[in-house]
Amino acid sequence: FAYCKSLYKPILPAGIEKIEDATFFGCTSIKRAEISDRVTSIGSEVFASCSSLESVTISKNVTSIGIAAFASCTMLNEITLDPENESFRTADGILYDKDVTTILCCPAGRFEYTFPDSVTAIADAAFEGCAKIEKIRIPERITIIPRIAFYGCSELADITIPEGITEIGDAAFYGCSKLKSITVPGGVANMGSDVFTDCEKLYDLYFDGPRADWEEISKNSGAPETTFIHCTDDPTLEFTDVKSGAYYANAVMWAIINNVTSGTSKTSFSPDDGCTRGQVVTFLWRAAGSPEPEIENNPFADLQTDDYYYKAVLWAVEKGITKGTSETKFSPSDVCTRGQIVTFLWRASGEPEPETALNPFEDVVETDYFSNAVLWAVERGITKGTGDKEFSPSDTCTRGQVVTFLFRSTK
Repeated sequence: FAYCKSLYKPILPAGIEKIEDATFFGCTSIKRAEISDRVTSIGSEVFASCSSLESVTISKNVTSIGIAAFASCTMLNEITLDPENESFRTADGILYDKDVTTILCCPAGRFEYTFPDSVTAIADAAFEGCAKIEKIRIPERITIIPRIAFYGCSELADITIPEGITEIGDAAFYGCSKLKSITVPGGVANMGSDVFTDCEKLYDLYFDGPRADWEEISKNSGAPETTFIHCTDDPTLEFTDVKSGAYYANAVMWAIINNVTSGTSKTSFSPDDGCTRGQVVTFLWRAAGSPEPEIENNPFADLQTDDYYYKAVLWAVEKGITKGTSETKFSPSDVCTRGQIVTFLWRASGEPEPETALNPFEDVVETDYFSNAVLWAVERGITKGTGDKEFSPSDTCTRGQVVTFLFRSTK
């Protein structure tokens, strides 16, 4: 009967002993579910996504309940259990195993949850679809966050993961769209796929271990492209002009970690200074792994072999990223514009065609050399422009903006 949206009162025949998986999935008109005494088994997702479901009564003979049986029932505040049932327990409307050591289901209509002292484990999908809970503190006695444990907890903005956690299952935090920051303990040895998929506001993920360990366990974590991963062996930023809340802070950290650039001094990054042509091609070259240029002839009179950007310029010319400002000048000290920077990035990426011809900017026209580059950069989330209808292609591109564009383009 899945998706029978007009079905409001399921009445099971007297002989039914098992309700199979997803039997009433998505039946959005059902308000009450009473499980008869003959039923011994409730399958997985039987009443999942029944958004009008307000009450569930489980009879004394039920001995098996599948995962996510009542998930994403956003009007459900409590589950009622026959007191003679010997297989499960309820406390404050929450469903547990018989010893109250494992939480099986937190009704999705709840606004908060506190772990009882006896609980040492979380079942698969225990909090799936709990879209009203904003904060969860997992106690230290729990060691595993199972698959889809907090799937679809769209209001969950604050979660504390204890140091003792060793495993995080598939899609554990999938769709926690308000989660901005999270710390993953260094003791986590296994992490499933899509753990952080659709966590679109997850800007900072702190891993309490070295970057090599993170790379080993997080191959398919699903973290958004904009998420910055902080590891314990990352260098410490000592720049007094880069504040932690600045839009370019993570990009600067990424640039330092990957040897793309250093500061302008030991204590300054100078994020508001204009970025020169020499600096930009060097950033791009280093981000590409500092490859040796194949061309040997230097066509530029203002480029010397001992310049820090010498190989970077030759590589950029070789790859068609830039041609210089004339046949004999590269002008490495000239400050770059926003239009030039996105064009450099676009060319370095192979000049891909933007997927749409829709141009949101009044100061970018089709005949501009940077037109396709700008549209591509917006599609990729590299930049959004300087206003609703302005890209400001002729404005100076600052060091903070350049490393941010480059950081986003590598995601």
